[in-house]
Amino acid sequence: MKRLAIAILAGAWLFGCSGNSGAVDNVEVRSARITHVDWHSLDAIFGWSWTTGTLEIIDTAGVTHTAAVHLSGPDLGVILDFNVGSITDEPITLTPPAGKVIHGSDLLGNYGGHKTDVEVIIGDDDHGLSNTSGVSMTSGSLSGGFGVFFGVQWIDVSVD
Repeated sequence: MKRLAIAILAGAWLFGCSGNSGAVDNVEVRSARITHVDWHSLDAIFGWSWTTGTLEIIDTAGVTHTAAVHLSGPDLGVILDFNVGSITDEPITLTPPAGKVIHGSDLLGNYGGHKTDVEVIIGDDDHGLSNTSGVSMTSGSLSGGFGVFFGVQWIDVSVD
């Protein structure tokens, strides 16, 4: 069982780590978020979460840069979650580490952390993750679905 868990974790980390970035690679980030988010997931101990959105980066000169992005990745936890979509349009907040210069390419790629969903027709969907550049990703929304899920999550963020 321990070897299976390690294999799943290793596979999840390696899956989709590229984080295709394109037009936002060299943009120096002051703040960033992902808007127009509509999380979906299907989990029964092991599962998958996904959404699309618009990455909005405000650079150090105050100029806004945007790119269409896709977020997806595996979940591993207890019980089940069937999330048919977000009811509220809450953005995903991307918080750069204090005192470190971050570029657009640092916002993309693999994030790891936790996922919590509690839904009985309508419920709460929360994500708290971070990447190797020290960027934190937080998301919470009112969502539709059924289930109770507490676990770990890996999300790959790529420019479409």
